[in-house]
Amino acid sequence: MSSISVRQPDFSFQEDLALMPDPDDALYSAFSCSVTILAPHIERFLIRVMRQCSKELDSASLRDSLVAFCGQEASHLKNHDKLNDILRQKLSKTGRQRLLNAEAQLRSDYDRFFKEKDTLFNLAYAEGFESATCAMSLWAFEHQTLQHSQKPWREIIEWHLAEEIEHRCVAYNVYKAMGGSYTHRLIWGSYAQWHLYRYLHRFGSIFLSEFPERKQHRHVLKQHGLSLAKKLMATLTPSYTPGKVDMPEGLDKILLRY
Repeated sequence: MSSISVRQPDFSFQEDLALMPDPDDALYSAFSCSVTILAPHIERFLIRVMRQCSKELDSASLRDSLVAFCGQEASHLKNHDKLNDILRQKLSKTGRQRLLNAEAQLRSDYDRFFKEKDTLFNLAYAEGFESATCAMSLWAFEHQTLQHSQKPWREIIEWHLAEEIEHRCVAYNVYKAMGGSYTHRLIWGSYAQWHLYRYLHRFGSIFLSEFPERKQHRHVLKQHGLSLAKKLMATLTPSYTPGKVDMPEGLDKILLRY
């Protein structure tokens, strides 16, 4: 029995949803928009990769954790798909087409990885992503980056980040169980993170170009960017073990809300 809970919140998003989660921080708003656009694409890929490995794992407890991991990711992509449908409609015709083109290229990348790359590459990619999202989640809670985000933006991101921390060990443990080495993880985990940042930047640039011009009073990424960079770099060190990272205060209470 896995200690990871599969929650099924059903977020609703109205047509008048604010395109900017925080109207006073355009850069962080663009980052938030780019993360939600990217989420369903990577999560579908993760589910395919993990399910492919399930029968090869000797540990029953790890298989149970893998099933729960996939359940959480499926719930994430379901809710982000709903949010993303509204976000796309809020863009200009040009912006929407640019976004759809970029998303199509990302889907093509993941289809190619799954068909042409070996299992260990895909697991290293999955682990590189999961370690990065765990680091981002820990950073977000440490610096309370969601405190100015509007509803329902704040709720879906808070829930998603909390579950990223909860299932932080699964991809790492599956990768290790399948014979992954540190050197291999360093190379392809680094590639995974570069690949993801590239698309986050691409998506974020599209949203930034669509936001209304106004004076910005907050700059979360500029203010706390060094802290985030340190957390991300730590995931690529030989000593990194996701099970040993310090948990943010109040995580259990956050998870209970959903």
